[in-house]
Amino acid sequence: METSYYLLQEFGDIIKPIFILVVLPITILWLYLRNRKDENEKRTKIVMAAIEKNGEINVQEFFKNLNKPRKTVREKLVMQLHWELLLGGIFTVFGLVVFIALGVMSLVGGLVDNNMIAASCCLGIPTLALGAGLLIAYFSGKKMMKELKD
Repeated sequence: METSYYLLQEFGDIIKPIFILVVLPITILWLYLRNRKDENEKRTKIVMAAIEKNGEINVQEFFKNLNKPRKTVREKLVMQLHWELLLGGIFTVFGLVVFIALGVMSLVGGLVDNNMIAASCCLGIPTLALGAGLLIAYFSGKKMMKELKD
């Protein structure tokens, strides 16, 4: 009885990464593509119905009115810069808070052991680095936006 439980547990340990790394991304991609296909089919049906009812319709003008207005390149860049600033600030502050909390806990009463220091470093260093990288990208992108404006 115990060997079957062990085999089942080992089988589950093998299946989980396969599911997460293979099946889940394929399913997400399939759903996204299916949604785009359905949207295109709906638009085609609408245009065909409009052409059947009114043969003198300008199809290109109708498509312009039917499609969502797209953002310009500048609007996309500004939005990306805002996200870089927001996420960079959040990650940097979180990384700093981890190290400040570690320092306060060590000063207050020696509540820090080696495991806590290792966990804090594993959590604080990557988030601090990620936040700093995003903030650097924001400031360099801001300079590029000024150059593009000129």
